[in-house]
Amino acid sequence: MQRALIDVEPDDTGWCIQIAEHAVARNIDKLSAMHRASEIARNCHESTGVPTGVRVRMLCGDEVLIGLFG
Repeated sequence: MQRALIDVEPDDTGWCIQIAEHAVARNIDKLSAMHRASEIARNCHESTGVPTGVRVRMLCGDEVLIGLFG
């Protein structure tokens, strides 16, 4: 089963959380965005059973997976 990913990436005024390219939160600091995205991923996994995770796009362009569930 493919893992559903929630994206955290920088934008003009802070960091943004996106699900399927739709912003669900904007203008927050990086650590808060990563924490909130991990909570969303955990809740989605608990309610659907689908493996989830958070993909963080760093300022340098690298991507890091965190908050893997399932």
